[in-house]
Amino acid sequence: MALSLRFFVVFCLYILSTHANVVDSIGVVDARKIVESNKAVFLDVREPEETKLGFIKNAIVLPHSLMKSDRQLFNKEIRKIPNDMTIIVYCASGRRSGIVAKELVVMGRKVFNMGKFSDWKNAGFSVDYKE
Repeated sequence: MALSLRFFVVFCLYILSTHANVVDSIGVVDARKIVESNKAVFLDVREPEETKLGFIKNAIVLPHSLMKSDRQLFNKEIRKIPNDMTIIVYCASGRRSGIVAKELVVMGRKVFNMGKFSDWKNAGFSVDYKE
């Protein structure tokens, strides 16, 4: 009986650990609606040379590389986003946004991974450019 209980506990811990960092994805239409309702913000994790090609208006630009090079500054910038706001992360391919989104979940934030910036552009939504 004790062995069965240990197995059950280990199994439950395994399930929790493998699903603890799961991040839901969101499409551009739904992402836009949530942000327009003032319940979420966009987080662009592309590098500066990539954001020169355009970005979503009012998005917070916080490069993925900052998370690796200066974790303290990265965390400080994330803490500026109110806790009741959902964070919708995007990048060029969805890979870096997925990595950052998982880290934000660990930080206790509600997060969606929108994936590719090109999906936003291809949907015909407006794009801002730095001057």
